[in-house]
Formats: sequence, structure tokens, C-alpha cells
Amino acid sequence: MLLFHLLCLGLLSAAGALVAPPQFATRPICPDTNRTCVAGEAVCTGGRCNCLNDFPHGKGNFRCYPEATLSCEIKNDPSLQTFSGEGEAFPFPCRYLASHVQTILLNKLGQPIGTCEARIYAFNSKSKGKIYVSGFDIGITYTFTGSPNSVPYSFRQFATTDNSLNYESSAGFIGQALPFKPDGTDSVDFHNYGTGVHQAVSYEIANNRYRFQVTSRACSDWPGNFSHISNQFVLTLKVTSLTHPLCSASQGNFSNIPIQLVLTGQAPACGIDIGFVPFDRALRLGQHQIPGLAIAISELNVPTFLSPNDVMCLPKVDNGGELFKDIKRPSLSIEESLVLRAFKSAQPQNQVHSDNGECTAISNTLNDCQQNRQNQGIRKCHWILRNAKFMKCYDNTPGAQRLLALYRSCVASWCNNRACTQAITNIQQSGCAFLADVPELSSFINGNRCPSG
Repeated sequence: MLLFHLLCLGLLSAAGALVAPPQFATRPICPDTNRTCVAGEAVCTGGRCNCLNDFPHGKGNFRCYPEATLSCEIKNDPSLQTFSGEGEAFPFPCRYLASHVQTILLNKLGQPIGTCEARIYAFNSKSKGKIYVSGFDIGITYTFTGSPNSVPYSFRQFATTDNSLNYESSAGFIGQALPFKPDGTDSVDFHNYGTGVHQAVSYEIANNRYRFQVTSRACSDWPGNFSHISNQFVLTLKVTSLTHPLCSASQGNFSNIPIQLVLTGQAPACGIDIGFVPFDRALRLGQHQIPGLAIAISELNVPTFLSPNDVMCLPKVDNGGELFKDIKRPSLSIEESLVLRAFKSAQPQNQVHSDNGECTAISNTLNDCQQNRQNQGIRKCHWILRNAKFMKCYDNTPGAQRLLALYRSCVASWCNNRACTQAITNIQQSGCAFLADVPELSSFINGNRCPSG
């Protein structure tokens, strides 16, 4: 269900009631970037947001990480920082596979009891001339050692902000991991008395950040006979600690529950932690929090990175990953190579906005295209997704459907070795053919950035 979160006057709870006004609206600004520091992770000292000792890595105005943590960040405009720490612009207004990882599932004593496999998708949207991260999906499967039982779960979080008013939706689905269209109606807030598991979507008011955690209660908090309760699980992104099995027979009859989980304290568990700060489309650069998506993977959980040819959060070389120089296409910049990689991976396009058909069509066009023509099409058409002034003029809608259709027409011209007649006509009819400060525009209108046909 779609909810409006009043971020200036209050916050709508799950029940629809107003709660205390958000702290971030009145928190002090740190002079370094005119932003607030991340509450609980950093403090403003000497005019800069500095990470606390418990979170020694990262940047205090976006995200700080504990020791032995691998991180990938996708900040708005957007820019991509891989697990190796390399950064590059990433103007890609579609859905993409950010990371695919398998980790060892640890109990609260740090003992392995299984594995977690997670696919993390992000999706970008467009507002005027800006591309920004508008949400993410995760499909995660928990597999337990010595047991045939596995627990698949999928979750989506979408959110944007307008003048500190959050517009957000979330959806959960039990029994299936991604890829799928995550529009399930399973409760995001979920109690399972048989397992002691409580899942809740956490919204950090101080940071305007969505976090996803699992908590639990001790067996003594659940007196009585629970033998009738089926073995259901809804587990989410930050699984903090597990105990296996849950309870002794003296604390209740759990004989019909084959797997029991309880989450207490702060142990590694899956070692996956995702934070998401939505972009304020009205305040834009005046937003007090840096918007974007942060993916953190604990090295204590011995991560194995999967789908190496498809993920955009490139793993470190030591983890079997690559550097930007390894994926760079001849004659293309790193930025252009990243956009080509994202389109060619052809991930399911089912994000919130209605640009899915164009994203899929561009992927199909490029995958059916000869490699040298792929390079030419990306190089000659990339400005369409890059120049903010042109983007705002040509497609001032909340989505990017018109812009992506123009980009597809341009790329298809190169793949099919034909003139860009239709794309040129569309630009002329849009009234954007004579914009100043768009250096590629006049050359494109004159046909100099297109095949001769």
C-alpha cells in the first residue's frame, strides 16, 4: 500500500497515525558539504562529518561502516562506487542487478548454520534533468545446514521525497526469491510466534533512511503450546543474529516446527545490510541528507560474489571481481562502458515507473547488435542520457519513457546502419533543437552523429 510520510509535520506509522516530528528536520548542518552527519555513525567536528570509532570506514555525511565490511554505494546523480572503491558516473534510468552474493549464515556465537544467497537490484528514475536512485529489490534465500528446508523471500522498497514529504511503497513476498515482479501483498511487518522472528521495516527519522532488520523475543516471552504454528519465515535484509534451535521442550511444545530461528543481539548472521535515503525532487541540492543506496557485506561471513558479468557493484579483485579498466570497451569511456554493460545484462524491468518497455527494448536492440556497432551507438547516443539541460527540455515527465525512446531510436540507427531521421524529427518537434550549452545537439541535428544510411 502506498503511504505518505509527513516528514516536516510528522510521520505516518503503519496504522496511519502521526508520530513525533522527524529529528532530521531540525538537526544541525555540518559545513563540509552543507549536509547533516549520519546520526549514530558520525559527528560534525572541525566542520566535517567524521565517522565514529565503531564505524571507521566511509563518509560521515552518507554512510559509515564497521571494520571488515565491503561496501558499494550508488549516490545521486547517480554515481557508482564499487566494492573496490572505484567511482564513476552512471546515468542509467532503468533497473539493474547491483550485487549477487552468497554468504555463510552464522548464529549469534559466530558458528555457521547455513548460507544466504541474495540478489540485490536497484532501480533509477528521472526527475527533470536528473537521474536518481528511487528504490531497490532484494531476493534472498536462507538454506540451513543438515536440513532440506530453505526459506526464499523477496522485498521491494520504493521511495521519493518532495519538500520533505516521503512518497513510499513496500512489498513483500514469502516463498519466492527474485527475479520476479515484487508486488506481493505479504505483510512487511510480520510476527511468527513459533520461531520468535519479528520482521519490521525500520525508518530512521534522524537520517531519513530506510533500514530493514529482523528482531526476536526469547522463548520465555512466548509461553504456551505452539505446536499448531506452521514453519513460516519472513526474513529481511539485515539479519542480525540467529540461534538454532530456538527453545527447549520445557519452554513450550514446538515439536511440529522443523526449523526455529531467534534473532537477538548484534551478531553477523547473513552479513548483509542495506540502507536507502530517498531523493528530494523538490529540494534537490538543498536536501540535508545525501540520497542514495548503500550495500554493505561483512567479510566475517566469507562472501562469494556471483553473476560476475552482470552486476554493477563490481567485487574486489581478491573476491573474483574486476576493475573498471577490465570492463572498459575499446573506444568507449568507463561511464559509457558501464551503461552498455547494464543494458546488455538485460535484467527484468519491473520498476515502479512506466519505463519498463523502453528499457527492455534497448537491451534487446543492443544484444542483437554487432559489437562494433554497439560501441558506435553508445558513444554517439550517450549524450541523450547525460546532458541535464537537454533531458529536462525533451522529457519533463516524472519518468524517462520519452527520453529512453529517443535513445533507443538513436542506438537502433547505428545497429541497423541507417540515418537517424526519426530521432532528429522527434527532437525538432519537441522544440529542443536549438538549446544552448548542449554541444552534441547541433551536430546530431545535422546528421553528423549518425550513420550515413
